[in-house]
Amino acid sequence: MVKKLYKSYFYVFLIIINFIIVSCKSTDFVSEMPINSKNEVDNITSFTMSDLELDKFLKSHDLSIPSNGEPWSSELLVMIGLYSNKDLKVIRAEYGIKAAEIQIIAAGYPKVINPSIEYHTLGKPFTLGLSIEIPNQKLSAKELKIDIAKIDSKNSLLDLIYPAWDIRSKILLCLIEVLRFEADILNLDSINKKLYSNLKIAENNYEKGIIPFTELSEHKKLLETNKNDIFLAKSNVKASKIKLASILSVPANLILPINFTYNYEKLFSYKVNEEVYKNNINHALLNRPDIIKSLSDYARVEAELRLIVVENNNKTVFFKPALLWDQTDLIFSLAGAFIPNNLSINAKLEKYMAKRDLYKAMFIANQSLALNQIQINYANLIITESQYLSAVSKFRFKELQFQIMKKRQNSGDASFLDTQLEELNVLNAYRDMENAKYDKLQSILELEKVLGHDLISFEGLPETAFMPINYILNNIKVNDK
Repeated sequence: MVKKLYKSYFYVFLIIINFIIVSCKSTDFVSEMPINSKNEVDNITSFTMSDLELDKFLKSHDLSIPSNGEPWSSELLVMIGLYSNKDLKVIRAEYGIKAAEIQIIAAGYPKVINPSIEYHTLGKPFTLGLSIEIPNQKLSAKELKIDIAKIDSKNSLLDLIYPAWDIRSKILLCLIEVLRFEADILNLDSINKKLYSNLKIAENNYEKGIIPFTELSEHKKLLETNKNDIFLAKSNVKASKIKLASILSVPANLILPINFTYNYEKLFSYKVNEEVYKNNINHALLNRPDIIKSLSDYARVEAELRLIVVENNNKTVFFKPALLWDQTDLIFSLAGAFIPNNLSINAKLEKYMAKRDLYKAMFIANQSLALNQIQINYANLIITESQYLSAVSKFRFKELQFQIMKKRQNSGDASFLDTQLEELNVLNAYRDMENAKYDKLQSILELEKVLGHDLISFEGLPETAFMPINYILNNIKVNDK
């Protein structure tokens, strides 16, 4: 009778366990997301600015896609680049994984009470058990593991900052290229008109026998050379826009017809003196993302060191009462942590202390590398600044010569062609000055790139510009309690 009763309970229990197992499949909550390679290709090659998520992202930064052919600002280009860049999306995904790891550790380690049910087809039919973990010290491995997970999450965020700043810098530098060549086309058009006018005068003078054929040929060569320069500048505009599209991770045909604006005058006119330079260096050597990353790596090793000590000194006792369904056997087991192997612990500690020394050396090396990069780019800025001032001086001198030649023409001491040639010199000097201006602006942006922050405000990009979009919009907070 007792045996039949046991069998009845056994079958009822099996039915309940089977129901629980069948009805609690975690995979039911996960939908399949197969990758369709062709669709991904179509998405890349047919990128559209009507993306609702992009629109929401831009609006959160007080930006929007212009309509009716209006020019795009530098701020808009930077934000689109940060949104659509594929490499940043990979790092965002890595950040999401690291941030989720904190939740996992906080929720699942340690399990103070852990019921266990095992089912065996051979031997004993199943096991019912309950394990209780009792830490005997206050220092918690859980807290240290959460600290390490937080550092890993922070490192992923730091891994986002510098690539995002790099993309921002590349976009602005490429935009400067586009604007430089577009400005050059306008200057070359003005020169072309003057060269054509001079050629007509020279042809007339040649027919009258005033100038030789060699001088006439020289005018023709100058005009032909200028036409080739215009063609080259137009090709450079197209190439620069294609390059810009690649940085933005959008199709080139989307960017080619667009006009751009960049309000760079405040940055261009900013005086980078020794004091400004020193302040920027001090800020960069303390705040550049790769330097902070070195400090964060150093902090991680410190946490790992403490975790080794805690895991080897924080004895845990496992009290495991278990009912093994083998007739009526009832077994209790008591297990404790083994006495640690001091030689092994010391070896681990020595390894992590050496690792700590490595990351300290890496921090110093990164600071040294940053200083080297900043000094080189600052020296280049000094050169381009002097070249720009020299170009301004030459332009003003050519203007003065032109005014003198006009007076000589009015007094009959110079010909109209002489005056036209002096005016052509003014136009060429203005073109040289414009190119020198863009050289200086490029040097400023390259200095900002290695500083890792804005030259004037000392600010970098806001986190909302490069963080995962869903983290921005939902403001997800990590619960580590």
